[in-house]
Amino acid sequence: MIPIADFIKEFEQVFKRSLQSDASVLSHALEHLQHSSGKHVRPIIVGLCAQLCAGQTNERTLAAALVIELLHTASLIHDDVIDWSDTRRGQPTLNALYSNHQAVLMGDYVLSTAFLEIVSREHNQEMLRVVAQAGRNLSIGELMQLSLSKAHTYREEDYYAVVDRKTGTLFEASAKLGALSVNATDEEVERCARLGQLMGRAFQLQDDLFDYDKLQDVGKPTGHDLIEGKVSLPLLYVLNHATPTERDEIISYLQQPIEADSIDYLLRIARERGGIDYTERQIQQILREAIDLLRSFAPSATRETLERFITLLGERQK
Repeated sequence: MIPIADFIKEFEQVFKRSLQSDASVLSHALEHLQHSSGKHVRPIIVGLCAQLCAGQTNERTLAAALVIELLHTASLIHDDVIDWSDTRRGQPTLNALYSNHQAVLMGDYVLSTAFLEIVSREHNQEMLRVVAQAGRNLSIGELMQLSLSKAHTYREEDYYAVVDRKTGTLFEASAKLGALSVNATDEEVERCARLGQLMGRAFQLQDDLFDYDKLQDVGKPTGHDLIEGKVSLPLLYVLNHATPTERDEIISYLQQPIEADSIDYLLRIARERGGIDYTERQIQQILREAIDLLRSFAPSATRETLERFITLLGERQK
């Protein structure tokens, strides 16, 4: 079994090669993507779940990690266009460097590259299905979020439905592909899929908390989600536990253009009325469920590594 760090080094090489083009109109943009990529959380999950089930990774595992990261990258490009974002991870977005029209086409190029990578290699139909379904779920999640922001409905079940499709679907697919790549049993594949979904939920809830904390530096300004009309769990909790008068006041802020004073008010009330504490408790509950599920696998060094990884999801600072 190779250490996960070695697997990721190998992944980074193939990821870099995949983001290359002879077309001059693409080469600069693809180079920018290489330098602004994140921590490769999803490829790490692919590799760890393969090792968890079989004690090793293989070429199919590496290909799965590449495909899932390309799909993730394409989704971020499209998200930035939808949200009119000009920075991500402290770097300018493609739509800021070029235009929305060009960024959409560049996202399409990366998405096409993902599918080209998986069909160019020897894979089973189930792996293809997982990737295609993940792409569909991402689109559904984005459409749901846009619809909810316009409808001004504030239900926790709707929030989790979006989270499970926008964030959870790629975590779930990562874990599932890792297991499938080493011919794990159907039961192991399903356990890995559930593990991935739980990790995705915890990851997104932690990310949402950053939006309420001025002390964090996560590459986006505090209150960014609120400006975009996205009401996440900290404020949802307050809305659903407020008096009718308080609820009407909060909603009145949300239904008008968000300004600095509005952001300060919404951030403050989320903290003072228990929204932050509630979200932190939910994260810990999800992580406990994930670790309990992980411990149903046979003891191994990989299981210990993955347990530390899951714990860190609730402790990450950015």
